Amino acid sequence: MPPGAGVGSAIGFLRAPFGYESLRSAVMRLSRFDAEVVNRMIADMNDEVSGFLRETGHRGQTLRELRAYMRYAGQGWEIPVDAPAGLMDDAALEALRRNFVQAYTQLFGHEVEGLDVEVVSWALSLRSEVAAPERMRADPGTADAGQSRPPIDRRRVFDARAGKFLDCAIHDRASLPVGVRLEGPLIVTEKETSTYVSPAYGLVLQQDGCLLVQRNENEGA
Repeated sequence: MPPGAGVGSAIGFLRAPFGYESLRSAVMRLSRFDAEVVNRMIADMNDEVSGFLRETGHRGQTLRELRAYMRYAGQGWEIPVDAPAGLMDDAALEALRRNFVQAYTQLFGHEVEGLDVEVVSWALSLRSEVAAPERMRADPGTADAGQSRPPIDRRRVFDARAGKFLDCAIHDRASLPVGVRLEGPLIVTEKETSTYVSPAYGLVLQQDGCLLVQRNENEGA
């Protein structure tokens, strides 16, 4: 359980990478592909996403992705296809065709020979690059040997499974020791939420600040 779990959506919104997408509809068969028209359109989309980036004041790394939504001529739906970076020329057009055939085959198991391919629309997306979180190994913890601070309070709490009130230790999350297992029943409080740990479970604060709640081994499944 991460810190601030009660307001996790708000924290995620603030920490998530920002993104912006520019869309243009332009139905065009590859057999009659007009690279000049497409390149002007992509340049206009680049100006749009660059303007958004300037308004955010972001100075870090960003990732731009160009996709074409394509189909075989006559079909009523299209699939997203990665488009080559840079100007669209003959080589880029062939790469786009290959990417479409590969994506279509991956989805449906075969290509359709003898049919022209067309682009229905283009999408240029921009998003900030955020490093992937480091993977942490779960720490089962060691028994409390006096490392933890005394509870800040005690309170009688009704446990639905036990069907009775239990005397619970109240701990401040900020004062929990890392790697020490505390046995329920207890309550961990923080500004955003409170976590109840029943007698069947124990709790260990991990190195990344998350709470690991695990069933006691002597408890039944």
